[in-house]
Amino acid sequence: MKNLVWAEQILDKHRTMLFFTSANLGLQIASFCAQFVSLRFVPPGDMGIWQFVTMVEVYLMFSRLGVVNAMNREYPFLCGRGDFEQAKAIVRTAQTYSILNGVVASAIFFVIGIFRYQWGPAWRIALFAMALSVPAQLYLSYLEGTYRAENEFHRLSILRLVQIPLLGITLVLPWRLGLAGFCLRSLLLALVSTILAHRYRPVRLPPGFSMPQFKTLITTGWHLLIWNYSFQLAQSFPRLAVVTLGGITALGLFTPVNWCMVALGGLSGSISAYLSPVLTFRYAKARVSVGVIALKAAMLIVLIMIPAVVCGFFLLPAAVLKLTPGYALAIPAARLALIVSLVDCFSIATIKFAATKAWRAMYVYLFFNIVLRFVGCFAGYHIGSGGMLGVTAGMLVSSIAMLLVTWLTVRGETLPEIEAETIESSDE
Repeated sequence: MKNLVWAEQILDKHRTMLFFTSANLGLQIASFCAQFVSLRFVPPGDMGIWQFVTMVEVYLMFSRLGVVNAMNREYPFLCGRGDFEQAKAIVRTAQTYSILNGVVASAIFFVIGIFRYQWGPAWRIALFAMALSVPAQLYLSYLEGTYRAENEFHRLSILRLVQIPLLGITLVLPWRLGLAGFCLRSLLLALVSTILAHRYRPVRLPPGFSMPQFKTLITTGWHLLIWNYSFQLAQSFPRLAVVTLGGITALGLFTPVNWCMVALGGLSGSISAYLSPVLTFRYAKARVSVGVIALKAAMLIVLIMIPAVVCGFFLLPAAVLKLTPGYALAIPAARLALIVSLVDCFSIATIKFAATKAWRAMYVYLFFNIVLRFVGCFAGYHIGSGGMLGVTAGMLVSSIAMLLVTWLTVRGETLPEIEAETIESSDE
């Protein structure tokens, strides 16, 4: 009886988080399955082109200046302090910059597509599709950063569930049009996600610009820019190693491996999107022990994901051979990549860095993450059987090593940062 009461208390306390996690898990599983089905209609050579273009997008992330990342931190922090006018100014400024950044990023892809006409139609299709989807993705990133209240995350969960049927319906595009359909499908999904998030956005403010708030965003944002850019850069090392040492076709063949490697990353990111503003708000009001909470959340997520990874590990070979036989050579590496994805779920604990502005700990984490991932991927390509399996094995070794780094950098309470922010708040 006591266990039942305890379970009901846990459910009541974390109902929104559980619903949000379940909705994102459902979306991730559906997206993962739909992506694998789409590979049936796009050969490795063409898929390598799309993978290369998305890798270029990662390297263009530096133009974001960390503005939206800073808003994700400053907005709930200011709300927690009761400074709602400053919070609104932060949101309006971040919204304006996101729109302008999207226009510039889109222009870059359009220019490349126009001036590199000789690369062929497949490259132009991928570049033009990315030129249209990047602005939507940047604006969506801003929109999702404005969700912070329980009812707002409940609404966002429903939007996630609404998108699941579309993942299956749009598979007709790559089926009929190959790479062009795959690119069109990616663009359509990005636009629908953005339109829904905009239609039901919790903060309805017009774009605006405040130079003091922009400076605040840059001051906080450059730390988070380095964090986000370095983290995404490290995640691109497997593809970079494969395309550098194996070529475009090898990169295309690596696609299911890369998808498996980041399979749970989207879910972790979504949970971080929930926990980060919640913990930042609580930190602003009561200086809660963010590091301990973040580590407990990370361990819980890893435990929850173990059954899903085990099922995927055993079902993946049959699924690939049945649905996408052209990618059969990637099966051993893809199975290993699922384990990499599970281990990397523990990185959700790093939300503590932004919530408490623990920049020194963050830079220590980033240094080891960059070095270990880079060495692991490029060394793995040449060790043993090498190739895709070697790169994936190198990522697994580096992911396991990062568990210790994560624990050591997140576990401390970073009292200097807490005191500094208290002084800063009192000065204002």
